[in-house]
Amino acid sequence: MPSSPPPPVIVLMDGDPLRRSALAETITGWYERDFQVLELGSGESAGLAGLAGDGARVALVAEVGEDTAGLARTAEAAKVPDAAGLVSLVPDGQTMAVADGGGPARAGFVEEDGLVTAHLRLVDNLLYDWWLNAPADLRKLFGSVDISGNIKAKGAFRIREFLTGSGVVFRWPKDSQGKDIEVTVTLTGKPPVKLTNPTLAQLAKALGLLNTSLKEWYDLVIVGGGPAGLSTAVYAGAEGLSTLVIEDDVPGGQAGTSSKIWNYLGFPGGVPGHTLATSALRQIKEFKVDWHPLAVAKALHVTTDHTALIPHEVELSDGKRIKAGAVVIATGMTWRRLDASTGAAALEGAGVYYHALMTDLDYIEGKEIAMVGGGNSVGQAAVHFAQKAKKVTLIVRSDLRNMSQYLVDTIERLKKAGKIEVLLKTEVKKCVPSKTNKNELESVKTGPTGSKPADRTLTTEWLYVLIGGVPNTKWLGKAVQLASNKTVLTGHHIPGGQQRPSTGTSVPGVYAVGDVQYAAPPRVGGAVGRGAACVAELFAYIKEQPYLFPTYAGKDKKDGKKGNG
Repeated sequence: MPSSPPPPVIVLMDGDPLRRSALAETITGWYERDFQVLELGSGESAGLAGLAGDGARVALVAEVGEDTAGLARTAEAAKVPDAAGLVSLVPDGQTMAVADGGGPARAGFVEEDGLVTAHLRLVDNLLYDWWLNAPADLRKLFGSVDISGNIKAKGAFRIREFLTGSGVVFRWPKDSQGKDIEVTVTLTGKPPVKLTNPTLAQLAKALGLLNTSLKEWYDLVIVGGGPAGLSTAVYAGAEGLSTLVIEDDVPGGQAGTSSKIWNYLGFPGGVPGHTLATSALRQIKEFKVDWHPLAVAKALHVTTDHTALIPHEVELSDGKRIKAGAVVIATGMTWRRLDASTGAAALEGAGVYYHALMTDLDYIEGKEIAMVGGGNSVGQAAVHFAQKAKKVTLIVRSDLRNMSQYLVDTIERLKKAGKIEVLLKTEVKKCVPSKTNKNELESVKTGPTGSKPADRTLTTEWLYVLIGGVPNTKWLGKAVQLASNKTVLTGHHIPGGQQRPSTGTSVPGVYAVGDVQYAAPPRVGGAVGRGAACVAELFAYIKEQPYLFPTYAGKDKKDGKKGNG
């Protein structure tokens, strides 16, 4: 059997051997499962270069001292990869910061106390950034979760989807993917925690992802944690607004499950949707935004009686009501399903999937798979999966006119290479279960769009369906005005609303951003931009009604009113 690659290395450099030993002991205690901690004297570029020559893969270099520029020079001389993190540990008790000009991070610590949780957060961030750029063989070594059981068992896909979207690294070895109907999830802590067929709520609780300390009243409550909702949260948190994001699934929404987004600013090589989403999640938490996953908004209770200091309220499915000075609707779309006549519902999660997870890439290697849709989501997934699949067959009801040209061009190149086949004006007629296991997909019958019968059978155990969605606005009832297609009317689209903010709904203090917003183009970049614009527009409302916002209440008492605190 091939040997596993050696663990990556954290290098600690310090001229004081006693202090170096104490710091190394602390770092080893944090990361002993995943990293090897090696000690060197200060500025030993030769020692670092020797590690590289011996095949060690350096994830982080930490040096005790003030000279961050010197650390950068040492790393450069030793040819440490750009992806490795660099941090200066400065024993003077100063608040940790990042050096100007994009240089190494700088963490001040009190020598008598050593490294504490605040420094761990900085090191965690540096190691996470390294992990995002690490080669696949190293990425697979990391995981706080081990999974075993049949990958097509009921609920297995939802577990993978939730862990991937939540940024939790997991291992699901191929040799453990038998026909056992049970899925066992083991949290590899001390002691390990084993869960059999867990619900997502049980899994989230065990991982510490659930927020159990919600405030009663926030400046801003954002319903939906897709690109638009996360963008709104980042800008609101940066401005100091007390902010809550309510998400019924995982960060990133539909974009969070995109295999790779190629047209997002600043990522010329593309960026996986879950990477973008989990990075944004880390960012909002840095701004002290509360994140509440697996929570479903049941209703929006709006008010116009601001003289009595009555705020809007978001009601959750468990009956809890959260007060909000302002509410942002960012609930996006709900995936459309294949028609009931296709039999797809019985095979959902066992061959038929409504998300294309990047983590599925290893499972479909060398196999023929099928995808349904004609937009950017399916185009991005098809291009990504074609890297490892034997062939991807793309089933499109009409044509590719709704797909960005860069994806159309890429698909055309992959067609010529025999990696992708495109069936235009074609639809799924029947999802056929296996003869030996009727709970798993065996093949897909396709035919011309319309009432004509199937004329082709695709032998595949993997069918990914990304056919757009319907606005997730049913929970709103009549709280705000909706368009005929059930998206939320905003700005000048509201009858008589020419003076309203571009993201403002028919109710003052309630906004809508992202795909749920009427006439909004379905692109990630646009959703992020509208989230930023929403926060800018919100401050005009805060100025009018400061006493609805806990952060601002009481700052201006000229009218004699008391704030909420």
